[in-house]
Amino acid sequence: SMRIQGMSDTKQLVLLAVNTTKGSSAMRSLGHEIRSIDRITSNFVRRVDSTLRMAVQHIVNRGLIEVVSVDVEVVRPGVALARLRWRDLSSGVEDETLIGEQSSEF
Repeated sequence: SMRIQGMSDTKQLVLLAVNTTKGSSAMRSLGHEIRSIDRITSNFVRRVDSTLRMAVQHIVNRGLIEVVSVDVEVVRPGVALARLRWRDLSSGVEDETLIGEQSSEF
């Protein structure tokens, strides 16, 4: 299987899961919402949080990672960034995967 130089298989899995989710209707509807808001609502954060946790649940279930946190911020109106922090359970090392920034990418 192809992998980016120096990137662990686990990081690849997380990246793939999150990028696949980015194309989902759930993330697209969040993307549309981003275009019309200039601040993050608690409901929006919860939805991004649960969507990203669901995206990597199969990796969590395999005992490869645990989710540390999900942070969401509006960089500017119409542009948001989500940061999924996770721990690689084989090494104990924390890492993060970014989603964003343009609403069309969400």
